[in-house]
Amino acid sequence: MWHSRYLYYSNKREAEFAGEHYIVLRQTGTSLRGQSLPHTTGSRLELDLTIDGAVVGGHWSERTSPSGYYRGALYQGTLQMLISPMRSDMAGKWVGFGKNFRINTGEWEIVWVDHASSARKVREYHLRV
Repeated sequence: MWHSRYLYYSNKREAEFAGEHYIVLRQTGTSLRGQSLPHTTGSRLELDLTIDGAVVGGHWSERTSPSGYYRGALYQGTLQMLISPMRSDMAGKWVGFGKNFRINTGEWEIVWVDHASSARKVREYHLRV
């Protein structure tokens, strides 16, 4: 079980916000796929990444909360991170686009929190954020 947290700036609201999800990461060879667990707001995050040594990079997409500020919009972009020597966390930057064709970027970190593998244990992380 991993905790994903990224920062983004909202131009209309003139403030920085954080997006958080608990995610399950599955590695097959150098491919790393992530999917968020059920979120209190209904937001869904997916990651499709490739590992190259200590570098992880690839594509992210998020379907925002249907009832939130962005009304269920789909956002997507790229992500590049460095894996820590202990392999218990990753940190880097995301790039994506927003409304009005504006390119956005921000910090992103993914931190290991639990070796949850059973369905019962994974359910404990449902709706935590």
